Amino acid sequence: MNQSAFRDAAASSGIQPHDLLWITGAEVLLSDVALPDWVRVEMTRASLVVVRRAPIVGDLIPVGIRGRLRSERCAASVPFGCVRERVIPEDLVAQRRWCGNPRTSAVPAMRVLEKIAREWPFPEQAWGPTGSVGFELATGVHSATSESDLDLVVRAHERLSRKDAEILLKTVSHQDAAVDIQVETPVGSVSLREYVAPSSKQILLKTCNGPKLVIDPWTPEEGGLK
Repeated sequence: MNQSAFRDAAASSGIQPHDLLWITGAEVLLSDVALPDWVRVEMTRASLVVVRRAPIVGDLIPVGIRGRLRSERCAASVPFGCVRERVIPEDLVAQRRWCGNPRTSAVPAMRVLEKIAREWPFPEQAWGPTGSVGFELATGVHSATSESDLDLVVRAHERLSRKDAEILLKTVSHQDAAVDIQVETPVGSVSLREYVAPSSKQILLKTCNGPKLVIDPWTPEEGGLK
């Protein structure tokens, strides 16, 4: 598959950063350096990788592999044709994956997820858990701990007003576990807390080509990249 065809396929499938991909096995992972031994061990538990925020090269999707330890993180790429299934953070919310999960009572971040889901103020806004909680809900592999934060992604393809952002921030504040929300715009990702902060004239935008300071995270070409 040439690069143009791959981009069309990726676009039609809607693959985005934070998506979880079930792949055919560790043998399809590609990297410029030797992969650590723990990667193959983890792939026997769950052949799941997370889409990284990085440029697409040829027909390769940039992905990350997570191990049991926080220090065990590895970057690689996987051919588009080796993806068996895609799980998006929004699926985990739509299916209420934490309901009936015996780990929910033991992991504060999972309990917080249930409370936030009940109180979420914008039903039309696509969102879901990422990080260790999202990984565990997708795989069943125990990756979250009693100390884990709850990482969330909000897909804001349309502009999120600061007023609505403040409402979201209030919804996730003062919970039993720390909650971090990343807002995905068409051009990158910004921290909800930084976006809401009144002193933020420039905001750190994470893009596929690296971080940039912008005035407007939805239209950086107009807001001005700094």
